[in-house]
Amino acid sequence: MIIGGQSSRMISRKLITMSSIQQYINYRKSLAKYLEELRELINVPVTEVTLVPLDEVARIRKKLVEKITICPQKKFRIPFPEKTGQRFRTFIEQLEQLNSSPIYIWTEAANGCGLFQASSLIKINLDFSYDVNSQGIIVILTKDLRDRMIWDFFEENSEKIIEVELMGETWPQSRCYEI
Repeated sequence: MIIGGQSSRMISRKLITMSSIQQYINYRKSLAKYLEELRELINVPVTEVTLVPLDEVARIRKKLVEKITICPQKKFRIPFPEKTGQRFRTFIEQLEQLNSSPIYIWTEAANGCGLFQASSLIKINLDFSYDVNSQGIIVILTKDLRDRMIWDFFEENSEKIIEVELMGETWPQSRCYEI
């Protein structure tokens, strides 16, 4: 079909190109801030080449959705500053013992820039600032996709809080924060 002197195939190709250009512009705008966010979360420099490519991120997301089943969950809240204390460090070490798979760090920016893979959960810098990302959400996902943890940090009654949610086959078994 010809539209305004151009075939619909040519118009589709232009739309894809325009979409790709917009994705690239958004990627370039977000990348520097995202790399800084990751650097603060793991205390080492991160470069663009260390990120998992977006096509692989899409495959991981698809596998994760396929794997979602009713699985054990655990949730608790602590004051944000307590995440740097010994009890929380012990908790992270317990999780590492329960599942020592490498991890992905997934924040909103990962959707457009790529995931970061760390060799171990204990590589995360627990002394990250409250303002590390504007959404206040960090997802830690094991590479084997068996466990995940969500850190949701927010203010409640003028107190900074971090809510930790564990899901999966092994991490919810941790007993460090049982009441």
